[in-house]
Amino acid sequence: RKELMTVQKKVVKHKLSLLEGKTEEVLLEKRARDPDSTFLGRSCRQAPEIDGNVIVRGVPGGCRPGDFVRVRYTGARGYDLLAKVVERN
Repeated sequence: RKELMTVQKKVVKHKLSLLEGKTEEVLLEKRARDPDSTFLGRSCRQAPEIDGNVIVRGVPGGCRPGDFVRVRYTGARGYDLLAKVVERN
C-alpha cells in the first residue's frame, strides 16, 4: 500500500502541475484559517470530500461562501491547488 500511495502522489503532483498558470472559475466554500483574504474553494473538477481543495488567495472584500471567482493557479501543495483571484464573477 505504501508503494501505491507513493506512486499516486507522483501522479497527482504531475497532473496538478499541468494546471499551473491556467485560469478557471472556482466556488468559494469557506474562509481558510489564514487571517488574510484566503478561502477554500472547489473547481468543477473536484468532488466534495474526495478531492483536494483550491486554496484561493487575494479574495476581494465582500466575497462570501457560495460566490464564484476566476482564479489563476499558482502551484500545488499536496493534493490541494494554490490560486490567486484574477476576477470576481
